[in-house]
Amino acid sequence: MKNTEEAINGLSHKLVQPGETRWLSFEGSVSVVLKHYAAICLSLEEIYVSAGNMSCDAGGLLLTFRKSSTLLYLHVLNDILQPLARLSKTLQSSTGNIAAAMTFAKTTIEALREDFNLQDIAQKCDEEAELIVSAGVRLEADDSTTKQQQHRVCLKYRDAILRNLDQRFSDDVSQLCSLQTVLQQKEETPNFGHVARLMNVSADDLTAEWKILRRLPGDMTTNQSLVDLAVSTEKRAMFPTFSAAVRKTLLLPIGTATVERSFSTMNRILCSERCRLLPSHACQLMQLSIEGMTLPDVRDASDEQRSEVDGFINRAYDSWLSKPRRGLD
Repeated sequence: MKNTEEAINGLSHKLVQPGETRWLSFEGSVSVVLKHYAAICLSLEEIYVSAGNMSCDAGGLLLTFRKSSTLLYLHVLNDILQPLARLSKTLQSSTGNIAAAMTFAKTTIEALREDFNLQDIAQKCDEEAELIVSAGVRLEADDSTTKQQQHRVCLKYRDAILRNLDQRFSDDVSQLCSLQTVLQQKEETPNFGHVARLMNVSADDLTAEWKILRRLPGDMTTNQSLVDLAVSTEKRAMFPTFSAAVRKTLLLPIGTATVERSFSTMNRILCSERCRLLPSHACQLMQLSIEGMTLPDVRDASDEQRSEVDGFINRAYDSWLSKPRRGLD
């Protein structure tokens, strides 16, 4: 049992270095597991042999880690999570803004679409498998799936990530963020047509109000300036259309709170009492829990539906105002 404790302590030391003050991210966790794959397998073997009550859990993990497909999936995760982790860090920066976040998001999407090479990943995985075997670990072929099936799973996962990113950082959202650029550069005659259509406001009213608004001194892109334009009684009276547009812009997500809440929701749904839910069923339950009511597309909605959407946005905005906010510009 002493050897088991030493193995666990040694593994823990490698996973979390002394003095580290932050929890490992998902990207960091996968990188560490890959870096110490052989040590993890050897530790699991030792625990399986001599740990008594822990043998069952260790044996199950060991069976998973010995599969060649597990190593491939972890390498794919590592290559996908790295650019996503950089995007997450950029979105959480206190010095960022919506326009800069959209630019970096588009770059990340293109990197995942163009630079993701499954053949290179598989080759790197095979080379690392040889090193792991030379360290004394017995890897086994995954008899339940073929190489082609494994590759389809990897590509399907990458494509699902891209679809999610395209939805969250679509061209329409990018056009909405152009309002931030207009406020920053204070152009004399910007084109508000696309923004007006997406926000269901009048482009002519935006243009008329902008002739006066652009003359106001100071930086109009700071978080405080935007909030002031959205909630100030005086400015709402002077610039009602712009105030409504900015109010909707402030609701655009530029952080990762949604992702963090998604994992919390998954942990609540996939609890120990419901551990046999199929992935598709769990996904549906998570969507119901996270997304809530389905909002109609205001571009094709009736007047009644638009009124319902505006009411929902106002309630969401009032809720947003009541929450603590970071100092984002």
